[in-house]
Amino acid sequence: MILPKMILPYLSRRRSPLGIRHLSRHANDLARTMDWPRYGARQHVSDVAFIVPPAYKKSMNFNFNTAKAIETACRLIEKEGQTINVMKLVKLVYLIDRLSIQRRGIPVVGGTYFSMRNGPVTSELLDLVNAGSLWGLPSCDWEKFISDRQNHEVSLAQKPTYEHLAEAELALIDEVYDQHGARDQWQLRDWCHEHCAEWTPLEEGRDRISLECLAEAVGKTGDDVRRLAEGAAELNLLDAAFAKA
Repeated sequence: MILPKMILPYLSRRRSPLGIRHLSRHANDLARTMDWPRYGARQHVSDVAFIVPPAYKKSMNFNFNTAKAIETACRLIEKEGQTINVMKLVKLVYLIDRLSIQRRGIPVVGGTYFSMRNGPVTSELLDLVNAGSLWGLPSCDWEKFISDRQNHEVSLAQKPTYEHLAEAELALIDEVYDQHGARDQWQLRDWCHEHCAEWTPLEEGRDRISLECLAEAVGKTGDDVRRLAEGAAELNLLDAAFAKA
């Protein structure tokens, strides 16, 4: 395997702030096949990690995982009875990531979070719901599994095999639905307004919710917030490196 030149300066013998269980599949593939002369061959991912420049870590969110977003949406639509209100879907996915960050220090779906008039949203998910695709993404299976938006609702077109979501992530999705599924979109909006301290009340437009702000709102403090931001930057750098490899 030839390592992309952009990541070589960031290799260092240290433990990742996320720990081995949180690193992406790409990181494990990299560690298993690495032949880095300074450290020797076949270094384990817990021993080799990325040192990310401070400028890269500023206001960093985890990259949006399109495959997991599609499967998460499908799971929620399925539990809702094959059709779900769009606002309710977007709020539930945000709350799944929120709970996942609180429990595991990493989201299920990821992406860029914003405060909007009706509560917090994941920007990329809203784009998928509205357009069926993401700008810059050559192909997307959203329309294969989920119908076009009609009357503020989307429906399940085809049930996925859930091959991208881990069992722990499916359990988180089910837990959030069990807690909030009985609420309609307006009740869920009001719940988010009351309980999501990271949300900024707005009459119009949107305001970015940083990962650090979200982490603090769910009880992370000090070093935990710093490690979370560093972990997001590391995984995003890995994604970028392997996308160009």
